[in-house]
Parts: sequence; structure tokens; C-alpha cells
Amino acid sequence: DSGYVPAEALEAAKESNLAVIESNYDEKMLLSGPYPGHLKRRIISREGHLSNINAAECAKALCESGTKAIILAHLSEKNNMPEIALSCTKNFVLGMDANIYVAGQYAPTQIFIV
Repeated sequence: DSGYVPAEALEAAKESNLAVIESNYDEKMLLSGPYPGHLKRRIISREGHLSNINAAECAKALCESGTKAIILAHLSEKNNMPEIALSCTKNFVLGMDANIYVAGQYAPTQIFIV
């Protein structure tokens, strides 16, 4: 869980073959969803979780440095959908030589050799 990606973490992950990135929530779903205001504010804060946009920005930076595979993980059951997270990140890395996957919540995620 991270409400932001520290520069040091991003720098350390650059040139990785594969990275797992939290893509917890879709902002529209969160803001219009059932959570009380204080919980929504915490989720969006730097002490909360990464949004799909945050994850996509991180994925783009990593793919620009040579990362070939990204696994989006820790998706909220109420505030995200795999298709939304995947589409968001794919839009950010469009034209880059990278594969984007979403980790399953109820089944093992396949093993990758990159």
C-alpha cells in the first residue's frame, strides 16, 4: 500500500524486467462509491493507495527505462475493475514494447519469465 511512488523506489525499479505495481482504485468509482468521506480522503492521500492513474504513470516511467512486463496488483473490489486498470495503464504505455497484466484476486497469477 502506497499513496505515492517515492522517487527512490522508482529509480531502484528502473530497468527491471518485470514490476508489480499497486493499482488500487479508479478515482471516479471511489468518489461515487459507498465509502464514507473520511475513508475516501485517506485512500486518495499519500498514506493511502495508488490510483490507476498513479500506477499508469509509474508503469510508463518503468517501461521507458526498459521494463518489459508490468503486473497490476491490489485492485479494490469496490473501487476498481481489472478492465479499467488494464485499459488505463495500456493507454499510458501505448507504443512501448511492454506487456501489461492484472493479478487475480481469487486465483493465482501466472508465473512470468521475462
